[in-house]
Amino acid sequence: MILVHCSRKEIGRRWAEILSSEFGAEMVSLSEQVQEYEKVEIAVCWKAPKRMFYDYPNLKFIQSVGAGVDHIFDSENAIPGAKIARIIDPQLSADMFEFILTIVLANMKQLNLYYDQQRRKLWKENSYNSIKDITISILGLGVIGSHVASNLSAIGFNTLGWSQSEKNISGVQSFQGIDGLNDMLAQTDYLVNILPLTESTRNIIDANFLSKLKKSSYFINVGRGPQVVDQALISAIDQGILSGATLDVFHHEPLHVDHEFWTHPKIIVTPHVASITNLDTASEQVFENIRRYKKGLNPINQVSLDKKY
Repeated sequence: MILVHCSRKEIGRRWAEILSSEFGAEMVSLSEQVQEYEKVEIAVCWKAPKRMFYDYPNLKFIQSVGAGVDHIFDSENAIPGAKIARIIDPQLSADMFEFILTIVLANMKQLNLYYDQQRRKLWKENSYNSIKDITISILGLGVIGSHVASNLSAIGFNTLGWSQSEKNISGVQSFQGIDGLNDMLAQTDYLVNILPLTESTRNIIDANFLSKLKKSSYFINVGRGPQVVDQALISAIDQGILSGATLDVFHHEPLHVDHEFWTHPKIIVTPHVASITNLDTASEQVFENIRRYKKGLNPINQVSLDKKY
C-alpha cells in the first residue's frame, strides 16, 4: 500500500488522487485514513509529523514530493532500512533561476526605492548597476544550484559558486573549503543560498560568515531557513554589511506574525514560493520510482543516507 501525507491537506488529497488513478484507489491511502498499518510499504510525503513512519513496520521506500529531504531527516522519519528519493525536476530549476534573476534585477535597478518614491510622490532619478559589473555567488552547486549558476553566467553575470567538491560548470568559477568560501564571499555583490540542510550547513550563515562578505552585498535565501542565524542577519543589515535581503525560507513556516523580518525596511519576505513542485511533471518521477520499488530496483534521485541529500 502507498501512504500519502502532506502538511497541506489539499496537496495530500491531490497526490492521493493522482496515485489512485495510476495504481488503483485500493492501493493508496491518506495517512489519516490508514487502517492496516502493516500493509504500508511506500510513503509519498512532505513534512510528516515526527517519527510518524515508525508506526508502519513494513515501510521500505519514502518518496519526498519536493527537492528537499530535510523534512524527512529532521522529523526522524528516515527509518532504518528504508530507501529515500527526492524530486529533481527541470522545471523546479528553471523556476528557481527565474525567481533569483527577478530579485537581482529588481534590486540592481532600484525598483524598491522607486516604489517608495511613488508612495511619497517623489520624482527623483537614482543610480543603478549593469549585469556586466555584478558578481553573483551561489552557495550550493547541486542540480538546481548548477542550473542557476550556469544561466546567470550565460546572461553576463560574473558567477561564482561554492560546494563541497569542485564543479566544472562553463562560465562559473568553483570554490571549495573554508579558504575558498572566504575568497568567494569577499568578491560577492549578491549571495544566493541554495545549500541542502544538513548538520554541517545548519546555522552556517552566522555573524562570522556574514562578516566575510563584500560590504553592502545583498543576500537571497532560497535554501533552508535553519541555515541562517536570524539575529545575525538582521544585525549585518543594520550595520551595513548587507544592503538587504530577500528571504523565501524560514526556521518556522509560516513565518510568525511577530517576527522582525516582516517589518524590517530592507528585508523582503516571500512565502516559500521560489520554486514549487509541479504535480503534473513530478508525478511521473513518483510513478517510476514506485514501479522500480515493485521490481526491486533502486529509485531514481535516491538520497544518500550518510550525506542526507
